[in-house]
Amino acid sequence: MVLAALYGSSLSRANTEESSLDTLTKTTIPYKDQERKCSSFPPPLKDIRFTMATYITLTQLLGFAGIFFVATIWWAFILWPITGFGITGGAHRLWAHRSYKASFAYRFVVMLVNSCANQGTIFHWARDHRTHHFHSETVADPHDAIRGFWFAHMGWLYLKKDPR
Repeated sequence: MVLAALYGSSLSRANTEESSLDTLTKTTIPYKDQERKCSSFPPPLKDIRFTMATYITLTQLLGFAGIFFVATIWWAFILWPITGFGITGGAHRLWAHRSYKASFAYRFVVMLVNSCANQGTIFHWARDHRTHHFHSETVADPHDAIRGFWFAHMGWLYLKKDPR
């Protein structure tokens, strides 16, 4: 049931619009005609990242247990904007888009607060985000929104990356 919500409910390829121009081959391929690695629901067991699914589940359970402690709630509200800046100012703008240059000290601090955000390494974050922009709304998009809201936001974390 959880996988159904995370994997996305819009797996049918019938009512989808044509994708944008494929930047690798410069040919237009309608989204509905693009081959999906995982076109059935539920996905094959070989495509599920069970280690990541266990990790995300345990993190959520520990977070839920923390709501009973006032110190944990305060700590969460302090870390929320700090780690948010590590993601938006660091992994997103500095490393993924290379939109500004920064000193080594600044990059080091932003790397640390991004690490506290628990979203993986800056290298993987930037790689996945660049891939997302390069292949936006195609099957090669790691956060393919046409596969559904939950897949675009979390479901992709549960599946192995398509090597294509």
